[in-house]
Amino acid sequence: VFRSGNAAVKVQKPYVRRNFGFTIHIPTWLFGIYKIGRRDFNEAEYQNYFGLIVKVPANLRDSFMKVFELIEGNGENRLVAELISNWDGAVSRSLLQHGPIENIAFWNRMDKLEQILLERDIPYFDIRPENIVIRNVSPNYRIPVIVDYDTMGARSLIFQVSLLSRKGRAHKIKRKFERLKSQYKLP
Repeated sequence: VFRSGNAAVKVQKPYVRRNFGFTIHIPTWLFGIYKIGRRDFNEAEYQNYFGLIVKVPANLRDSFMKVFELIEGNGENRLVAELISNWDGAVSRSLLQHGPIENIAFWNRMDKLEQILLERDIPYFDIRPENIVIRNVSPNYRIPVIVDYDTMGARSLIFQVSLLSRKGRAHKIKRKFERLKSQYKLP
């Protein structure tokens, strides 16, 4: 990821590293076909974002990282997206980097995001602390921002047949949010 002003540029790495007690390097295009049914994660993220954002109410869109464009060239795609920043200009940190959070507004917004994903059957399953960024809108007001859209839909979890049904997708989303809250929501 490269930063430029209020934007970040994502370049796909040539290899994905996996550890099975020993490390292997898998060509990213091959891993992409296995994981999401496509060779290019940036292209998938670009298309998934625009399919998702039209289903999100305007008052919640600031909880989704904006994707600006996909630049094609030299055999690779670059994704230009919003760099999430705080009110003071500092770059926001992920929930994983920040750790547990007590902010009521943050968790109220997380509940609204869960509700929208469920009500509108938005197949976003990558609800993990590294994909939720904490945007400090003011010194005491924080909101979550979802920042990763490459693995969306039933295809992203190809061996989970339950995701073919709306009930199965809802169950998966609820479990992901419950796990996140149990680990990161302070009483």
